[in-house]
Amino acid sequence: MFQANLSNTVLNLLDELVFAKTDQHLDYLQKTILQGTLEGYKYSEVAKESHLSEGHIRDSASELWKILSEVLGEDITKSNIRAVLKKSQFYNHISSGRDFVSLNNVNLCTSNLSASNGNNHQSQPDNNRTYLDLGHIPEITQFYGRVAELNNLETWIVAEKYRLVTVLGLKGIGKTTLSLKLVDKIKNSFNYVIRRSLYFCPKLDELLSEILPSINPQLKLSQSLDKKLNLFLELIKSHRCLIIFDDLQSLFDSKKLAGNYQKDYQDYQLLFESIAEVNHQSCLLLLSQEKPIDTTFYGQKNKFIKTLIVEGLEEDAIEILRHHNLLNEDSWETLIKRYQGHPLWLELVASFIQEMFLGKVADFLELKYPIAEETLEQTLLSILQSLTESEKLMLTELANFNQPISIKEMMDQTSLDYTDSLKAIQSLIRRIIVAKDENALLCLNPVFKAYVINHQI
Repeated sequence: MFQANLSNTVLNLLDELVFAKTDQHLDYLQKTILQGTLEGYKYSEVAKESHLSEGHIRDSASELWKILSEVLGEDITKSNIRAVLKKSQFYNHISSGRDFVSLNNVNLCTSNLSASNGNNHQSQPDNNRTYLDLGHIPEITQFYGRVAELNNLETWIVAEKYRLVTVLGLKGIGKTTLSLKLVDKIKNSFNYVIRRSLYFCPKLDELLSEILPSINPQLKLSQSLDKKLNLFLELIKSHRCLIIFDDLQSLFDSKKLAGNYQKDYQDYQLLFESIAEVNHQSCLLLLSQEKPIDTTFYGQKNKFIKTLIVEGLEEDAIEILRHHNLLNEDSWETLIKRYQGHPLWLELVASFIQEMFLGKVADFLELKYPIAEETLEQTLLSILQSLTESEKLMLTELANFNQPISIKEMMDQTSLDYTDSLKAIQSLIRRIIVAKDENALLCLNPVFKAYVINHQI
């Protein structure tokens, strides 16, 4: 990226000051903006080097200057930061070899930071601290239950050291919130915790170029993807890292059955395969609305892979209804069961009941059609629109059965040919729309079933 000179040392000192004040390290983009600014680059030049828009860089920089203003006790802007640091004698302390820098009542030892800068192969994190780089995360305002899920994930990742863990669940079920609560619970077991959303489909090359400097800012990145991948594998061997990729389903091809990658994103399969098979001390946590085909295959032959399916809440869902001040508590269990304990669905329906029925659950349950809420319908439609034609046909035919049905019976009665019907069933299961009960019978999610019947998809 930019030149590795005196600004790197200043960057590390500022990072430590921010951490001391906020308990959060600067993320990779913030470091990039800082380094570019200290070296006199324009926002447009930083944007070009970072493969981001200039507007995005300006917005991120604005937030960065606010953070530094609070930490340094002065109004910081792009135009005055160098002057403020010089006035605070940052540069004088560093260039004169002083051991300590004191600013805003925070004392930092510079000798350890300088020593780590001299190592171009491996960063030296403080073993008593965890470097957190979670990117842009949603604010958690409510969290219900999930004790069993948190305990399972902690056991798999921390105690049993699984290398590749996939968390599956329908949109809005709470996968992201669960992962952030998990980070709070287990972060001290790692040197680095890094989270990235794949929602905007970053190329693997770009993603690694962003993640690698977060683990070791002194790395000189090669231009080739295979060398970046090798660097990544070396770093997760030498450091205990928890890497979280959210919205994995964004990389899948909407014109194909579940879990198939778009053409330009198939190299992610190589990354996941390498993480599963190479001996290392880290974990990659994947969050997805549908199961990727590669983890299905690798999981059959690799003991270091686990998958958790996040289902609806049970008794903990009562807190959602209580939060909305709903009435008729004797009807709450029926409402929760009708909407499968799905947190987002219950939130939407509870708001609808409060608005339209003055909070009376019993009155709402008298409606024949169990959806009756526009936002929820749009949520379901967005999921169903991504299905292939064979999946839509299979879903329509499954909706006609009032009882769970075996795979063989379904294949005998469907209008699809044998091969297409089996693939469609498997894909619907991977999308969590269809499940198998304890007798291996197919069960269509009742909310989807109601939508399919009423809209005749």
